Amino acid sequence: MKPQLSILIPCYKVQRYIRHCLDSIESINLPADEYEVLCFDDCSPDETNSILDEYATQYKNIRVIHSS
Repeated sequence: MKPQLSILIPCYKVQRYIRHCLDSIESINLPADEYEVLCFDDCSPDETNSILDEYATQYKNIRVIHSS
């Protein structure tokens, strides 16, 4: 089944906030197959990209797009 809701998150230098953001989204009372979270990492110089990859590994509905 295709997700009915897409949540788009632009990410640049958000190391301090991204965990809280993603945890809040994952706590929504919706089945994971009904929504997707697309995180766009714009080559952030901090640890944002590592955190995003960690969450993408943990949750099947979170995808990370790394710009080059």
